[in-house]
Amino acid sequence: VSDVSIPSRMSDDFEPHRPEIQYAQVIPEPPWTGVLGPLFRLGVACLLPLLLAILVVYAVFKGLKIAIQALLDFWVLLRQCVVLLIKLALAPFYLLFKAVTPQFLQQAVWEKYEQYIGWATSAMHS
Repeated sequence: VSDVSIPSRMSDDFEPHRPEIQYAQVIPEPPWTGVLGPLFRLGVACLLPLLLAILVVYAVFKGLKIAIQALLDFWVLLRQCVVLLIKLALAPFYLLFKAVTPQFLQQAVWEKYEQYIGWATSAMHS
């Protein structure tokens, strides 16, 4: 047997070549990740005083609108009540005029009334 065929023993400090294991690369998060939420909350917090001012102005104008509308309605109602009271107060005189005064005199009065005033209501003619 020759020396070539005898297996040689390797030294103990010999390590077989192993390729380096490359782990999957983790893509790092960008530095701005997670900033959008706090920035949104900061923007909303900065806009809150402006929103409050707009709501206060809206409430004031809405209150003024309601108050002015109530005053206008009260004025119209008061005016109509005064006109009704005047008509009620003058109704006996009108009825007396219609009952006592002759027809030709009533016609002359209505013509003078229309001449000076410019209009006569058809309800008073009948």
